[in-house]
Amino acid sequence: MRLHISKYILILFIGLIIGQDQSPYLDIANELLVRKKLAKKLPDVFDNAKYSEVVDKIDAIAKISPQDHDTRMAVINPEFHWCFSQTYLLANKSAKAIDHYRKYKIQSLNNTTPTHALFQKNINELEIALENNQAILAQKILVTITDFKNTVESPTKNQIQTIQDNLNTFNELSNSSQKITEDGFLGPQTKSAIYD
Repeated sequence: MRLHISKYILILFIGLIIGQDQSPYLDIANELLVRKKLAKKLPDVFDNAKYSEVVDKIDAIAKISPQDHDTRMAVINPEFHWCFSQTYLLANKSAKAIDHYRKYKIQSLNNTTPTHALFQKNINELEIALENNQAILAQKILVTITDFKNTVESPTKNQIQTIQDNLNTFNELSNSSQKITEDGFLGPQTKSAIYD
């Protein structure tokens, strides 16, 4: 009987320890959500000083060096990109916000580690912008494919690489996408994507 009680107590303690293992980005995410709500009534609630403070906190958690956009985009952590999406959105830096939100969505599709429920919520303003960007890219791909089909001359290697890159970029947000090799040749994958 004592053995069973000891096992239950041990399991309880393990559960408590695991339950306390929260995301290091959770406090920042909660602060960003509160500031987002307050920003509607108090426009200066997220001024340049607060922006710099939040960016420094996020960079410190991820140990970013140098602290620039390219280095941040290379981070593999959807929670990191979610926080930067919200930060840039609050700072009215929409291009960078969309970049990080796109990275968040891509990494969320491939994420095998559990993420807090807060980071599983879409950011509506950026969701719409991302869908618009996808629509523009789809239109660009359609125009290129139509040009390929209506031209007597074969497409150049650069044109093929461009369409391959655009197709891969478009398909990144799909859970079942297959990456096309960007080799500049009309191989079976590229032909299938263009002519089917």
